[in-house]
Amino acid sequence: MAATEQNEAIRTKEGRPLERRRFVGNATNKIDAKGRVSIPADMRRQIDAGSDDPAPVLFCAPSILADELLCGGADLKDYLLYMVAGLDLTDPMSGDRLDAEEMVLGLVERLYFDEAGRVVVPKALRDHAQLSGPVSFVGRGDIFVMADAPAIAAKQSRLLSLDPDTRNRLRARMSPARNRAGGGE
Repeated sequence: MAATEQNEAIRTKEGRPLERRRFVGNATNKIDAKGRVSIPADMRRQIDAGSDDPAPVLFCAPSILADELLCGGADLKDYLLYMVAGLDLTDPMSGDRLDAEEMVLGLVERLYFDEAGRVVVPKALRDHAQLSGPVSFVGRGDIFVMADAPAIAAKQSRLLSLDPDTRNRLRARMSPARNRAGGGE
């Protein structure tokens, strides 16, 4: 899918194309006993680039799939609604879909930056992501995740040590020609 087509694929609730930020890379910082952690400068710049909020703010929500926090700018809520819309819930007006939207959006927290670029992560979010020491920040394109650094290191190690057969299957699935032809799985 071309970049312009991809930009049109995700829309806000109001129907506007979701502005695409590109959170990339990873960094590790320590969270202190009060829950303060410095957000990497590159990620802060991506948040500030599209923010209409008068105060610098980070939006965070617990992942329902892993012990990590999903983070981004004010458009995080649109990203989450897009993800819920992709769930296999048969009727868009079903209780399941409405419950999922309510649950996901109800868990989003606004975390305000101090002058040093730090935020205070609430205890409930720290507990969910098991954040108590080194914290990894990993870019995922539209969002970034905040997670326990040793857990992220273990995940990255597993991915970088795949057996040759698995690598070949992934290479075939990730082929640009295959994706352009619509043959992705």
